Amino acid sequence: MSEKDHQKQSSDENGWVTMVEKLTQALIDLQTQVAFMEDTVDKLDNIVTEQSQLIADQQRQLQLLYQKLETQTQGSQIQPFDLLSDKPPHY
Repeated sequence: MSEKDHQKQSSDENGWVTMVEKLTQALIDLQTQVAFMEDTVDKLDNIVTEQSQLIADQQRQLQLLYQKLETQTQGSQIQPFDLLSDKPPHY
């Protein structure tokens, strides 16, 4: 093999090594980004699940309050406020 052929082969090998190193680094970068995205999605999923449970709990509490309010107003003898018949004395 001549000196010129040896230099060309060495240059080609160096080019391939550089290309493989660049591709390897790009792959590592992509894997890192995917790992961060997966972590973010997991965190967001947990937050959405917690908020969904919180909303469901609040809806149940609101229903209980409405039921309690209805039973209190039905059982009492208090008449609803009528603006026309319940004028304050200073009018």
